[in-house]
Amino acid sequence: MIEKLAIAVGYAKAPRTTFMLRHPKQAITAMAVVRGLRESRTARRVVGGLVGLGAATVAIPVAAVVLLRR
Repeated sequence: MIEKLAIAVGYAKAPRTTFMLRHPKQAITAMAVVRGLRESRTARRVVGGLVGLGAATVAIPVAAVVLLRR
């Protein structure tokens, strides 16, 4: 019981550090993926395209409503 409480407090205070101490292999893999995505041009382009697509899905119906009311 005390161990579970200590783990919960550790995750509340420093979630990244606690995760890295408890799961070192997964933490290293996750850090490598994050670094790769951060430095990847392709990933940034894909994310930019998805953000643009989301903005278009909001803007097109609004523009249609404005044009149809005239």
